[in-house]
Amino acid sequence: MASGDEIITSPCIAVPEGGADKEFIEKLLDVHDIDFQVMRDAEGDSKFGQRIQQLKAAKGFRDVDLIVIVTDCRDDAAETFRDVWKHQLKKLKKGNMKDIKKPTAPWQVSNGKPRLAVVTLPGPGDTGGLETLLLRAIRARDDDSERAGAEAEAFIADMPTKDLGPEKLSKAHMACTVAALCTDDPSCAVSRMWDDRKGFGPILTDPAFDPLVAFLRELHDDFCLGNA
Repeated sequence: MASGDEIITSPCIAVPEGGADKEFIEKLLDVHDIDFQVMRDAEGDSKFGQRIQQLKAAKGFRDVDLIVIVTDCRDDAAETFRDVWKHQLKKLKKGNMKDIKKPTAPWQVSNGKPRLAVVTLPGPGDTGGLETLLLRAIRARDDDSERAGAEAEAFIADMPTKDLGPEKLSKAHMACTVAALCTDDPSCAVSRMWDDRKGFGPILTDPAFDPLVAFLRELHDDFCLGNA
């Protein structure tokens, strides 16, 4: 879809890092009845600035009050936040978005125009990524899920991937865990796991998601409802 063909209908929009993040955020918002518009993903953590520039051509962008960036934390939330701002979003100020401002930290909202928040997954001050968060909820689902997660972790601990950083290591754990549990598609990708046949939808009410749900609901109530 060309940027000029996109239509923004909410004062609050989310821009996910990748396709898996987009599918997850959309499903989470739907399950928890939070009305937030999720845009097409940025296609990588190095393209947020480019993606927002594209969105400026979308119908309705002038009425956007809040942009929420959703990205993996990786090894350090503060470092990821600095990188996203310095190498991606700060460039917008030199262009035609001079009023955009840097939030004080991840999971905080700036007071610029539009306002900006950077949500790092799995959560505030945590390390890893989307899969880290999903695994916590999956393992809490039942005894089989807990055993699958624990055995996947033990298996990887003796494999070459054991020395990967938190984000990539969680991807390895996730692949093994899903393979053990998903009878419909053992090789199911994270971006496809919300199909009802995969059986993972119910985990989205797990307490592991409470901080993220609470933050998104607060943003919705403060900025979406206030501008409705």
